[in-house]
Amino acid sequence: MHRRRAPREAGLRATQVAILSSLSESGHLPASNIIDDIAADSGQTGYEILTALHEHDYVRIDKHGKIIAAYPFSIRPTRHRVELKNGVTVFAMCAIDALGIPPMVNSDATICSDTDSGDEVRIVFRQQQVSWDPPETVVLVGTESHTGAAADICCQYVNFFASQTIAEAWAKAHPQIEHVVFGQSRAVQLGAAVFGTLLQ
Repeated sequence: MHRRRAPREAGLRATQVAILSSLSESGHLPASNIIDDIAADSGQTGYEILTALHEHDYVRIDKHGKIIAAYPFSIRPTRHRVELKNGVTVFAMCAIDALGIPPMVNSDATICSDTDSGDEVRIVFRQQQVSWDPPETVVLVGTESHTGAAADICCQYVNFFASQTIAEAWAKAHPQIEHVVFGQSRAVQLGAAVFGTLLQ
């Protein structure tokens, strides 16, 4: 998982910030004219900028050019729901992305995630303290390949598990998935490292 900060050239960074800011503030994508205006300043169209962001895996767009993900956010519902202090609820692409949202927006937040075993995991960020329920929760970071977009090769395999035992049982049942199981502090650190500076 590489850092998700787009480069400044060709309007890529400005567009990424506009998208992430709109999602974190309202739960919705920015109006298309906002992206078009940013693109025009760089001599491009909105579609060209979104295509470039897609090709470098900062966002994912569908065949119609519509944004379906802007890491760490998913436009489509996922198992990882993040309720921000401003009342906005967003979906994250994976468990690490969910953990990266509170430091990215510098906000208290509550993460709720449905696990494969049927448990709901709840993580609460309050005044830079993080509490976990169940208290034995871990994060399994898995991948089926080392090439391709994160959304395709690993996001579905980066999930919360109610305990290390349950996570390892899942991994044993899916031997084709390379994985590492992170404890809570390491998972929080990773989320902050990947996403914490995206809006700075």
